[in-house]
Amino acid sequence: MGQIQYSEKYFDDIYEYRHVVLPQEVAKLLPKNRLLSENEWRAIGVQQSRGWVHYAIHRPEPHIMLFRRPLNYQQQQENQAQQLLFLSGQQLEVTQFALVLSMARARNAIVATGLVAFAAAGLAFPFYMASSPKPVIDPSKPLSPQATFRGPYINTGSRDVGPDHQTYPKK
Repeated sequence: MGQIQYSEKYFDDIYEYRHVVLPQEVAKLLPKNRLLSENEWRAIGVQQSRGWVHYAIHRPEPHIMLFRRPLNYQQQQENQAQQLLFLSGQQLEVTQFALVLSMARARNAIVATGLVAFAAAGLAFPFYMASSPKPVIDPSKPLSPQATFRGPYINTGSRDVGPDHQTYPKK
């Protein structure tokens, strides 16, 4: 069985083109009156990057497949991917800000700061939201070492239990 041959790319103002020459054995298996989808031409062994469309059948030589894609297709795809990453990053910042704002309104500013740290680290939230003055830390779920507050409190390893009056005397 022969090998598939690929032409160099050629261009006009709108598209870039290339043609692919199939071995005669493979060309005999192709449908005669329709174009192939990307899955179909990949299944017969044509290997090329994304975006190429089988747009015409070369009638005198049906073993030659004609492909095209929009000019600068790869650059457009990279730009779209960068925009998507930028927008998803903005969405995360907006979500974190809204979370901090809502927690601060519920007078849980310290916990809200911890939630932002959890979100920034990509960790799961071991908290439940409460509209009453009940604690917002779920005691049935252990906190990770990064979640404990390192301030004027005694760190027991899993929970901060209150002011350390030996280090920080009462005023």
